This record gives sequence, structure tokens and C-alpha cells, in this order.
Amino acid sequence: MTFNDGQNSVSAQMEVTAHEPASVVSVDTPEPGYYAKGQHLDFTVYFNYPVTGGNQSVLPLEIRGSWVDASYLSSTDMSITYRYIVDEGCSGDVVINSFIADAASPIIGAGEYDVITVIPASTTGISVIPAPSLTGSASSAVYGTEIVFTAAFNGEPLPGTIQFKANGSNLGSPVAVSENTAKYTTGETELGAGLYAITAEFVPNGDSFHFSSLTSDPYSVTISRRPIEITPQSATKYEGAADPEFTYLITSGALVGSQTLAGSLARVAGEDVGEYEITQGTLTNENNPNYDITFAAGAKLTIVPVPVISATIDPVAGDFNKKITKQADVKTTIAWGDAVSVTDIQAGGISIGAENYEVSGNTLTIKKAYLGPAKYRGA
Repeated sequence: MTFNDGQNSVSAQMEVTAHEPASVVSVDTPEPGYYAKGQHLDFTVYFNYPVTGGNQSVLPLEIRGSWVDASYLSSTDMSITYRYIVDEGCSGDVVINSFIADAASPIIGAGEYDVITVIPASTTGISVIPAPSLTGSASSAVYGTEIVFTAAFNGEPLPGTIQFKANGSNLGSPVAVSENTAKYTTGETELGAGLYAITAEFVPNGDSFHFSSLTSDPYSVTISRRPIEITPQSATKYEGAADPEFTYLITSGALVGSQTLAGSLARVAGEDVGEYEITQGTLTNENNPNYDITFAAGAKLTIVPVPVISATIDPVAGDFNKKITKQADVKTTIAWGDAVSVTDIQAGGISIGAENYEVSGNTLTIKKAYLGPAKYRGA
């Protein structure tokens, strides 16, 4: 190199070394396909020369017009790996930004030279999809009401099925997704009274999905008891007889489908002639958790005296003779009238004892040990 001021000149030799800065040569991305909330997307940026620093740098990503950052995860002397954890609010194709943002923690090359962090912007073949949105035709309903639940996606059609669930238990069978929508209608008795968290679980169909299932946020539904009023029917019985089966009418509201109420009516204790109030017994809300039962009191069981009828059996009318060894028993037909049973048979006003007669249907049999008129009192 020669320096000349117009009068004098000086020549000297100088050695100049040119330095090529480190720069990005490639980026390894996750396998193309669909990813969902909570999954890790790792991007490894490779440099042509060793680098250090950058432990607070980020790799900006664009997802359908929204910017998110893949944070520093780890590094080697020739690479830095960044991780983005898929957020619920993002959906769409993932695009890598044109540079690494390292202002907070510069990436340094050999000799403390700056590094060129420019990255050619490009698509990755990666798409982030959100969980299905879930709505219902009602958030509160009375037991016995059908409710329609709808799960839906935004964006391109996604193949797969939706399993609707209530408090984690399956509602019916999986429903195929059609035009990014699936619907399920509950049966009248499918959801009993109570509080439910309804969810829609998407199970994809295809090799391009990198998750096994994706569940919506819960949709809360409250099912209330179905109001119903029962009115017992009055009843009557004879003193000493067993209680009849107490019945009731539904005088307000209605049961769902062919259901019946669990439990039975009861009554105030007592067996003397008189009136006894019929009570709710075990026909309670506790035994019928889906119904709110109102009991209309007032019906009674009336116990009445047993009617007594007298009749005379004339063994002479038959071929009866006590002195004949092989004499047959005497049989006669009972005319019951209001009577319901035979309680005693008397001969000359004295009971012959229950062991000496039999009643079968309408036939009374007097055993052959007794002669003469016999009277019976039916009850």
C-alpha cells in the first residue's frame, strides 16, 4: 500500500483478515400435521459456525395472524432449540418468522462477533387446532326433558368422532363429525336430577393427527326434580282382615314415560273399628330422586265390623246316620251374602270345633261324627 502527499510517497505492507459471521443455515421443525392444546412444538435452529448466548432469545411464530413466541429450551455450539407449548386460544397454520429475536440476550459468534439471525419465512406444514366448542339447547331443565348438545370446529373439515360425556361417563355412542359439527340428543331419562359437566371428546381419524383425543371445555347443565302430586284413595276393610293395597292417583304433573314411583303408602296403626289416616309411607323424594312429590293428605282406611250370618244345616236332608260305620261326611253349599269367611260351626249352640269341619270355596263339609241340626256362623 502506497501513501503519496504529492511530493513524497511511502510504501508499506498490511495484512487484512476477512471474517464471515455465523448465520442460520436451517431449521428443524416438528413433523407436519395437526397439534392441539398443551402439546410441545420444538424448533431447532442450526448455524454455520459455533455460537454462544441467546438463552433468553425467542423464535417468533405466526399462527393465523397471531404472533406467539417459541421460548429458548436448550443449545449446542452449533444450534439453539426453541419450544412453543400450544395454547388453547390459537388455531391455524404455523409460520416461522423471518428472524430470531435476541435483543434481551444476544447470540454471539466466534470472536464476539454478532450473528446473523435472519430466517427465511416459511410454512411448516404444522396446524394447530382448538378443542371443539360445545353448546346445549338448555343449561337447566326439568327431569324428563330432552336436551340437544352440539360440538363444532372452525376451519377446515376434520375427520373423526365426538364422544359426548356427562361427568365423565359416556352419553350414548360416538357421533361422526359432519361438516365440522356433531350433535347428541339425550333421552328423557338419560340425565337424572342433578348438576352435570357435559364435555365433547374429539377422537381424530387419520395419521396426520399427533394427539389421540381433544376435549372441549365443560358445559354445565342443571336437571331439577320433576314436580308431581299424588292423592291417596280411601279404602275399607273388615275388622280382622288384612289391609288392602293402598292406591293413589296422580292429580298434578306426570311421570316420565312408563316409569312408576318407588315405595308404597302406609296408614296410622290400629285394628279396632274406626277410621285411620292413610299416610305417604315410603313414597318419598328420598326413594324417588328424580321427582318432587307433593302428598295430598286426607284419605282414610275405614275398618268396619264383620257381618254375621246364620244358617241351618239339616243332615236329615242327606242320607246321614251316625250308627252306620261307613257313613259319609255331610256337605252343603254356602250362600255367602256379605260374609267373607266361616269362623265357627255350632251344634245345639255348642261349637263342634274347627277340627270337625272344613271349608273349601263355597262348600262346607261337616264330618260324620255329628248328628242332628248344626248351625254355623259365617264371618
